[in-house]
Amino acid sequence: MTAGVAVALQNVILAMLGYFLLIGKFGVQVGDRVQVAGVYGEVVEIGLIRMHIMEFANPGTEAQPTGRVVGFSNALVFQPNAGLFRQIPGANLMWHEITLTLAPDSDYRVAERRIMAAVQSAFCAYEQQFERLRARMESSLSSVSIAALEPKVRLRLTPAGLEGLIQFPVDAKNPSEIDNRIIQEVVRAIEVEPRLKVVGAEAPAVRVKANAEGSSGP
Repeated sequence: MTAGVAVALQNVILAMLGYFLLIGKFGVQVGDRVQVAGVYGEVVEIGLIRMHIMEFANPGTEAQPTGRVVGFSNALVFQPNAGLFRQIPGANLMWHEITLTLAPDSDYRVAERRIMAAVQSAFCAYEQQFERLRARMESSLSSVSIAALEPKVRLRLTPAGLEGLIQFPVDAKNPSEIDNRIIQEVVRAIEVEPRLKVVGAEAPAVRVKANAEGSSGP
């Protein structure tokens, strides 16, 4: 009987131990955006045994609650395939990408200069915000140096034309503001330059930048 009780309580004991790991230095707090076993959402409760997450649809772009709350045993921290992803404490950071294709006869140097100037113009209002975020991340990860969180523009030739890739950081809780501002500036810069013309899609496409784990969540 004692052995049976011990086996029955094994998951409960693991869950209780997992609670203390979850609330540690690099743990999670209520309000954090996380991804667990493919579920992306916001932590609404962390109990001694279970954690509850308000599920979001369309992670990273226009994330909206699905109306469901998902519960996970705290023992998930001991499961190698659980896939718990969370932000560095205090860092609601994601990277977005905007892709667009210009006509094959577009001037490479003009395209690079125009697009980069447009992106920098749009992003300048957020530079201090992301510099403060970078400093907080370095403070949390005292032994790691964090590079500047700033936009990057890359161009490459493809069979369809000159493809532009713009990568930039966004606030995970309000990404659309920066998305829209950068898109507007880039489109405006291309429209006033007769040597540049977007082909293919009607407008630049925004997507969440895939990270090293292949996750589209936080």
